[in-house]
Amino acid sequence: MNSLFLLCGLFFPRLTLLFAHLTDTMPPNPTDLPTDVVAGILVPRLLIAYWTVANDESILWTILYVVFWFLFLGIGGQTAASRGRRS
Repeated sequence: MNSLFLLCGLFFPRLTLLFAHLTDTMPPNPTDLPTDVVAGILVPRLLIAYWTVANDESILWTILYVVFWFLFLGIGGQTAASRGRRS
């Protein structure tokens, strides 16, 4: 996989996947198109992390993607929960 694709995917995963699809530069991956679409919408960082494992990339990329997924999941969960509580 291209290092630029992996780096951009850390911070802008959906935009990176969309741009790669539109420019026909998607990395080789073992998932089929329906799985790509659903996972690209719901959990794009985990989809790219799965691709890094499947393509035998460095384990560092996989760890970074999982950590970023937990980090952004936690931030998104806290802001949504805090908006729902009104004192």
